[in-house]
Amino acid sequence: MFIFRTIENFRDLGESIGSKSQGSNPPILPNIIFRSATLDQACEEEVCRLVDEMQVRTIIDLRSEMEARMQRDGVFQSFPAMAILKVRPLDAITPSGTGSAPKVKGKCKDRSTVMINFAGKRFRKHAVWKASPLSVKLKLAGYMAVRKKAKAVRMVGQRVINKKGLEGLYRDFVDYCQAEIREALILLVDPGHFPVLVHCTQGKDRTGLVIALTLVAIGVDEETIIEDYALSQVGLERERAAMVREMAKDGLDPCFADAPPNVLRNTFKYLTDKYGSVTEYLDHIRIGPDERAQIKANLCSPSHQPHPLDTTILDIQSPPLKDSTGSMSPSPDHQVSPAPSQPDDTCTKDE
Repeated sequence: MFIFRTIENFRDLGESIGSKSQGSNPPILPNIIFRSATLDQACEEEVCRLVDEMQVRTIIDLRSEMEARMQRDGVFQSFPAMAILKVRPLDAITPSGTGSAPKVKGKCKDRSTVMINFAGKRFRKHAVWKASPLSVKLKLAGYMAVRKKAKAVRMVGQRVINKKGLEGLYRDFVDYCQAEIREALILLVDPGHFPVLVHCTQGKDRTGLVIALTLVAIGVDEETIIEDYALSQVGLERERAAMVREMAKDGLDPCFADAPPNVLRNTFKYLTDKYGSVTEYLDHIRIGPDERAQIKANLCSPSHQPHPLDTTILDIQSPPLKDSTGSMSPSPDHQVSPAPSQPDDTCTKDE
């Protein structure tokens, strides 16, 4: 299952989930959706495997701009970055092969990287800034004023994120990253984007939630989803010591390097308690029955496998989402470049 030397926590959901397709679980096709940790250290040989052997067409990168600055040139040469421009309703999506080609930089216009800053402004506002005591806010403001961002990140880790724990971080993700979660899932509605690889830094938290919600959308049972999530503990095992050292620099406890099954199980319970069910949460973020049916067809039906050079761009403009307090919050437009020249203003380094 973990078949790369330079890409950690990689797996094909057609293998890890598809092999367990029995009873009510749908059979996920192999070589259609993959997940992994960062591609920063991917060697040229393994980038070629993604392109030639697995024929990955779209990479969904859930990291912040600051993290993405470390992206290796080799990956972007094969998967040029493109922006999510506008969002439009499901019934307005142009079928594959009849729409305009993606606006990408470089020669490989049939492949692209879509960058979504998963823990964006709303997450930083509500989960970091509003959650910080006044003493922390004053120190953070001072650190940012004199450009001591590393100290600001460490303080947020120690004084804010650690107190929430991994479960608390996931609750904040599902409450304050709803627009970003929808943007990731809506990309899976268009068959022209497949095969797809979803990743972040470790490939377990942001990626884990997006993949878990994708699997709920197509009808995989929760325990099977939790088992797949927990595979990240094995997928990251050889890097765990290095991860713990890096997290310590950001003020985070070693538990943030793990993928305990109960973290996702309790996140599902939180969604059920707050929204009625995990499926109703998907309805809440406007991944409704039609979108879920199309995602299922893309992942499970041989007739929906894309032709090698089919390309289309999903031109999406989301209406406002209601946040967890009931107020309206517009979905952000993500303007993306392969190597951002300026880091974003995040005060925390998730994952």
